[in-house]
Amino acid sequence: MGKYFDLPTGTAAGMSDSKFPDYQAGAERGYTASAAAMAGANIIYESGGMYASLLGVCPESYLMDNDVLGACMRMTKGIKVDEASLSFDTLKEVCLNDLGHYLGSSQTLSVMQSEYIYPVMSDRDSPNVWQEKGKPVLLEKAIEKKNTILSTYFPKHISDEVDQVIRERYTIHIPASEMGR
Repeated sequence: MGKYFDLPTGTAAGMSDSKFPDYQAGAERGYTASAAAMAGANIIYESGGMYASLLGVCPESYLMDNDVLGACMRMTKGIKVDEASLSFDTLKEVCLNDLGHYLGSSQTLSVMQSEYIYPVMSDRDSPNVWQEKGKPVLLEKAIEKKNTILSTYFPKHISDEVDQVIRERYTIHIPASEMGR
């Protein structure tokens, strides 16, 4: 109705009934978030990290879900079909000059840089490279990244003066020196 009346719309999508970052969670996230995005929702909330019908959250999933949501956003862009995107000149060059592939074309590189989805967390390595790296598991990689973020990033949006006022008013157990101050 919002789209029909040209009104902003929001919907909950991308959460999962799964209790853990597993296949069910990924599938439910992917199809509910993409369906809501393709239907034209202006904002999709509760789309990252949410489990067990919103009864739980998994910080690692925020990192993994970023890839899923990025792909959903790319889908909403659609596929441009015009003379340039149909690539007739590149097709002619490759086919008539017996090049055998499109990898040497500057147009191929341009399209890969603008249209291809490059995930941040997901594994795009070949099986051999994946095996050489010790067969990393996405969830383990996300846990490691989460731990790195939580141990090294300290927000600076609260000034030292405001921090001091808060510390005087409330019992804060973490010393300011351990919070990157």
